[in-house]
Amino acid sequence: MTCLSGSELQLWRREQLLGQQDQAAALDWLLELEAGLLWRELQASYLHPEAPVQLDCSLQRLEQIWQQHCQQQVPLQHLVGRCPWRDFELEVSPAVLIPRQETELLVELAMGCFEASDAPQRWADLGTGSGCLAVALARHWPSSCGWAVDCSAEALADQRTARQVLAQVMEELQRMLHPLMPHLSEELWHALTGADDATYLALQSWPELNEAALDEALERSFTELFEAIRVVRNLRAVAGLKPSQAAPVRFITTRSDLAESLRRASVDIAALTRAESVEVLADAPAGRALAGVSGELQVLLPIDGLVDLEALKGRLSKDLSKAEKEIAGLQKRLDNPNFADKAPAAVVAECRANLAEAETQAQLARQRLADLS
Repeated sequence: MTCLSGSELQLWRREQLLGQQDQAAALDWLLELEAGLLWRELQASYLHPEAPVQLDCSLQRLEQIWQQHCQQQVPLQHLVGRCPWRDFELEVSPAVLIPRQETELLVELAMGCFEASDAPQRWADLGTGSGCLAVALARHWPSSCGWAVDCSAEALADQRTARQVLAQVMEELQRMLHPLMPHLSEELWHALTGADDATYLALQSWPELNEAALDEALERSFTELFEAIRVVRNLRAVAGLKPSQAAPVRFITTRSDLAESLRRASVDIAALTRAESVEVLADAPAGRALAGVSGELQVLLPIDGLVDLEALKGRLSKDLSKAEKEIAGLQKRLDNPNFADKAPAAVVAECRANLAEAETQAQLARQRLADLS
C-alpha cells in the first residue's frame, strides 16, 4: 500500500499526462482498477490536497503499466488482466477482444428480442472471445442452455487438450460408477460417448492404470506449487490486504529444483496471489515481513508501507489471547479425571486434537509478532 497526499497524487498524474491530455480518462481508470482509487476519491484530492490518499499499489508499478500502455499501445485491460463490464469483471488477455460499446448494444439487442418470462431455450455465442456476451446472457437467462464457441487457437489455447482429458476422465468414471449407479451411469455414458443403443456400458472393460503416464516428480512439483500459493494467500489474509492490493512475495529455499519450479511459475503465482513481484532467493533478506513455511520452502510477505503495523500487531495479539484462552480451557478439561477417564474415547481424542491445533495457532501468532518486532 502507498500513502501520499492529494497534491502529490495530482503532481504525479500531471507528469504522466504531459503531452497526452486526451488520455486522462484512461489514467483515471487505471488508478481505480489497479490502485483501488475510486473516482470520487480522486476528485476529493483536488478539494483537499493535503489529505492522505491510499493506493493499493506503488506509483512505480502504475507508471510501469502506464508507460507500456502509451509506448507500445497495449490496452490497459490486457496489462492489468481484468476488465469491469456491466455488473461483473472479466479476465482478459491479448488473445481476446475487450468488450466495446457495440458489445453492450448486442447484449441489449439480444435481451430485447425476448420477454423476461419467455427466455429462449437455447442460444449460442459464436466467436465468444472473452466470453462477455455469453456471461451476460447466461446471467440474464439462467434457465436457458447456451453455447459459447470460438475458432481462435489463441482464445481457446489448450482447451482442446483439456476437453479431451476431461472426456476420457468422465468416460472412465462412468465405468467405475456403473456397478453402484447402473441406470444413471448408462444414460450418461451414452450421452458422453455417442455409442449406439446396442452397445452397453456394462460390457465395457474396467479402466486400467497407465503407469507410463505417472510422473511422481511432476505431481510433487505441482503440490509444492499449490502449497506455496496457499501460504501466500494465508499471509495476505493475516496482513488484512485487500484482494486488489498488490504486494511483493519472496520465496526462500536452498533446493535448486524447487527454486527453478517457482521461477518458471512466477507469472502464474503473481496472477493467483496478486503479487507485485515474485523473488526466489537462497537466503532471507533483512526487513519486516510476515513469514510462513511449507516443507522446505519459507514464504515471506514484506509489509513495510503496505499495512498499519500497529493495527496488525493488535490483531495478532488478540489472536494469541484467544488461542491461549482456548488452550487453558481445553487443558483444564483434559486434566479433569471425570472427563479424561469417563468421556467417550472419540470425544477425548477430539479435545486433544483441538488442543494441539490451538497450541499451533498460538505459536504461529507468537512467531508472527516476533517477526514484526
